[in-house]
Amino acid sequence: MLRQVWLYGRILIGVAVSVGIAYIIVREVNFGELLEQLSAFNWFLMIPVMGVVVASNAIRAVRWRMLYHGRAPTATLLFFVENTGQGLNNLTPIRVVAEPIQFGYIALREGYERGAVLASIVLGRVSDLAITLGSLAVGFAIFAPEGAQFLSIVILALVGVLVIVAVLSLYTHKITWFDRFPVVRTYSAAWQELIAQPGKLASVMGVTLATWMTLGLAAYLVALSNGIEPNNSQNAIEIYVIIYVVVLGTMTLGSILPGLPSGIGPFEAAAVAFLGFYGVDKEVALAFGLIIHVAFFVPPTVIAIGTLIMFGPPWSTRHRVRRLRRERREARGSSAARRATQEGDL
Repeated sequence: MLRQVWLYGRILIGVAVSVGIAYIIVREVNFGELLEQLSAFNWFLMIPVMGVVVASNAIRAVRWRMLYHGRAPTATLLFFVENTGQGLNNLTPIRVVAEPIQFGYIALREGYERGAVLASIVLGRVSDLAITLGSLAVGFAIFAPEGAQFLSIVILALVGVLVIVAVLSLYTHKITWFDRFPVVRTYSAAWQELIAQPGKLASVMGVTLATWMTLGLAAYLVALSNGIEPNNSQNAIEIYVIIYVVVLGTMTLGSILPGLPSGIGPFEAAAVAFLGFYGVDKEVALAFGLIIHVAFFVPPTVIAIGTLIMFGPPWSTRHRVRRLRRERREARGSSAARRATQEGDL
């Protein structure tokens, strides 16, 4: 009963926040100019833009495989699972289903070690947060937004969350109470293994940065089409860096704030707010936010629907039964081979 109250309460809060934010955004918007901005965008450009978004998610799948402790799934499988988690997350009002769905596909359906799967997912989120915060800090230091001093407080709060998660994950193995949970031991071991390999850690961070910079490229193409010039700049590198920072801020705030499915409302509000710091008009910023919202959220949603149609849900009992039978056959085959080898030695 309490769970249902909490669930419906979160949904109602999300709807209320989205409606409130949407009202704040549109109440001073010139809809004629907004429609003009949307009409001016070359919608055929959406094809390569979405292609860049898919490429970003492909890099993310490679990064996910790098984070595995022990036997790792293929990057192709992780690509579909990553997109399915993101896509279904876009369709839910509380947006907390991506990780359980991804864990279900890899750990439950495919049978990979649960602690390693959990560690890889959390490590991925921590890597994203670390690169996001670092990029925002550097970007705001180089191109300081006007009237956005509060952003430093938000960044510090997120840094605190990052540090707490990292410390707890690294030192969980020293708490004897967790010894009864093999999943937790494997989870902590994966963290220790990554920290003990500075070269691998640097590679993971480099690939994570490439993931977000590729996503920033998709947004940059939209900005060029709409003639957006933050800080009235015509320097291509400066525009790209600012758009990259805007995208990171938009994605971060859009995912933190409660809202309707796919973050409708908070996402656009964040885009308007961040571009506003760099002197971009509200109508232009809102059009930009709406366009990149479509570009970022449609590809994983389409892939998620296709994955469900082709492979079924992560909790598919039939698929799990087939996997268990295959594992038993492989175990019997290995046992028979060992016996034959032992008999041959005798």
